[in-house]
Amino acid sequence: MNTGTAFATLCVAIVHSSDGIHLVTTGPEDAAFAEVGDYVRCRAEHQLWPDDAARLMTLLEQGRVRDAVDLYFARVGDRWDREYLAVHPVDTGSDR
Repeated sequence: MNTGTAFATLCVAIVHSSDGIHLVTTGPEDAAFAEVGDYVRCRAEHQLWPDDAARLMTLLEQGRVRDAVDLYFARVGDRWDREYLAVHPVDTGSDR
């Protein structure tokens, strides 16, 4: 039954590492990526080589959050422990 109500697609983003899950965030896609952006901002200096961390910070300053997140997960593990990001869309359609 379609009531004319708009339903949003939500996103679940999970940061995994060998020692467990480091972050779980949900919300509209941009909000979820913003939280992952905050996560990589806090961890970059310790997890990435200095040049990569500096590039990541520049991307964040330019508002290029997704590029920064992509860079972090492409480079994390080169210096210390590997991490990976899993992003799952969740359809909140009206069929439920």
